Amino acid sequence: MKKNFTLFPLCVLLSLSFAASAQNSALNLDGLGTDHYVSTQNDIIPTSGPATVELWAYVPSIAGGVHQFVYDGTSGSLPFSIGYDGGTGNIIVGEDATNPTPGTPFDTGIPMPAGQWVNIAVTYDNSGNVALYLNGVQKTTFSTFGFSTTGGGTFLQIGAQTTATQVMTGRIDELRIWNVIRTPRELRNGLFGVDPASPGLVAYYQMNDNTAGTTIANNSTSPDAFTGNATGTWVNGAAWVASPIQFGNNAINVNGATNDQVKMGVNSAYDFTAAGGTVEVMVYPTSLTTNNSMLVGTRGATFSNTGYSFHISSGNVSVWNSSSLAYFTYNPTDIPLNTWTALAFVYNGSNNTAVYANGNLIGNLGLLGTGPGGGFTEQLSAVTGQPLIIGSDENSAESFTGSIDEVRIWSSQLTPLQIQTNMGNGLTGTEPNLVGLWNFNEGNPGNNNQFLTTVPDRTYTANDGTLSASMTLTTAVSNFVVNSGITPLPVNFTSFTATAQDGQALLQWQTAQEQNSRDYSIERSADGVNYKSIGSVPAAGNSTLPSNYSFVDALPLNGTNYYRLKESDLDNKYLYSVVRSLNFSLGSGQKLVWFQSGGSAVEVNLLQGSNELYTITDISGRTIQQGQLSSGKLYLSQVPGGIYVVKVTTLTGTRLTTKVLVK
Repeated sequence: MKKNFTLFPLCVLLSLSFAASAQNSALNLDGLGTDHYVSTQNDIIPTSGPATVELWAYVPSIAGGVHQFVYDGTSGSLPFSIGYDGGTGNIIVGEDATNPTPGTPFDTGIPMPAGQWVNIAVTYDNSGNVALYLNGVQKTTFSTFGFSTTGGGTFLQIGAQTTATQVMTGRIDELRIWNVIRTPRELRNGLFGVDPASPGLVAYYQMNDNTAGTTIANNSTSPDAFTGNATGTWVNGAAWVASPIQFGNNAINVNGATNDQVKMGVNSAYDFTAAGGTVEVMVYPTSLTTNNSMLVGTRGATFSNTGYSFHISSGNVSVWNSSSLAYFTYNPTDIPLNTWTALAFVYNGSNNTAVYANGNLIGNLGLLGTGPGGGFTEQLSAVTGQPLIIGSDENSAESFTGSIDEVRIWSSQLTPLQIQTNMGNGLTGTEPNLVGLWNFNEGNPGNNNQFLTTVPDRTYTANDGTLSASMTLTTAVSNFVVNSGITPLPVNFTSFTATAQDGQALLQWQTAQEQNSRDYSIERSADGVNYKSIGSVPAAGNSTLPSNYSFVDALPLNGTNYYRLKESDLDNKYLYSVVRSLNFSLGSGQKLVWFQSGGSAVEVNLLQGSNELYTITDISGRTIQQGQLSSGKLYLSQVPGGIYVVKVTTLTGTRLTTKVLVK
């Protein structure tokens, strides 16, 4: 089964993928007057709304003056633009109509990141409401005066505003212009690439035209693509540079000699409570010594500032909790060198962490026994409020040597079955209780990925990581590398909803794209653990356009009903959606329904019923059958044709009656 997916999962998510281009490039702008920028042949950015404009930008440092990344319109006449003001160091959008000086940029108050690649997105609607996003995370909103491109020689320009020569110094990649408002999740999922056929995609400049010389093409194949001439042409000579802005099924390599690490901000979701939690991580150790090598943990500047940190050495697996170390000796075949191993640490909330390797239990940290790691309890989260770190402790005293992939933090204790089910499969980032997911699926493995220092968190937490300055990102060492063999997901669920209607459950879902999908099995559970299929719907198979599905559960259970979708592929591989729940209370919306079940038989159902008492009479009132329903059902057969009356008394005392016709 061919598997592809894009970000950030997202996911997840379950997103669509885009193959890395051998010619992946970006515009390289020198900022010298009117040199080195791109001008198109038309006004392309929608100005009446709604719209979204997003791009990747890199500026080496904040320079004085105004610098425009994208500009469409005439200065002093409310053009659309995104750039930064070197005087304040802030990102600017359009112009400030309240300023008495025409052409004054509108200052968003959000600092422009320098020395790193950053995704900048601006959305706006018909009412003048504007939102600014960095790396898919909303930073500010404001009401604006609107935008008005006027043409007349001031068409869309990339990297400059020639009227005021506000040329940028730096790089631009992946410019996308939409006639719809992209949601935060869509922005996150599409950070490193979107389907060129996506609805609403007016223009898509992938910037991979370095072999074409002095022009850049609009790569959108959407039905909404701009119909005029949207080709861009370099002014005063083309300048291209290799770009790391691309999707890839990658991992991260840390060299163990310096402070190579990924550091996330503090988040209380990582501070495990009495409910316990789970940490999963794929590891590829290239060398191990007797020193503990830290894989992942919540660690501060000193050993005492530790909630928990998980380690491996040449002989032991261990956990540190700010005051004590629990460990056990593992079999070298469980975590071999130069091989990917899926590790899972499941904390029970009080006195033990069970450790799994490739889905098999290999030891316990601090629960039972008299040997190493046994005979005492190991309470995690003695210290809270510390940053999450991957690959090394804060002071590089316990650095790991090798590659790391698919770091997942759960606020629940995964079961062995859940660990085995998830192992080797990509996640969407929307799974219940998943509070952190870093899958490193960006960059060009083993090549120059300089300045791509942000690692997206694929969950709704959106707690992105930052690569340490010691990571060179220029060779196979301290860089993105080929991934651990995680299988990406073939379907991108953009929505899944459950709605109660007249005592029934209406399930609706949409996918953005599908590859080799066969069908969707609708599964229901009364406890959120044990699921059974209640029906299926054929899938689209292969599609790059949105597909909409629905299913009605006419007989939901009493109480809470948990629903999930099981998507199966043509090669029998499968994945699950997120879980939705509905509650149907006893006596609420209960009614009798019936239908001919074949021959002279009739099936009668009490919606939300169980074992209620029933009575069947003929049209004259004579009782012909009495008893109890079975799971809310009864069958009427082997009686003469005619009209019969079915009476059921619900568990709340309500009496329901319906007439049925037996042919």
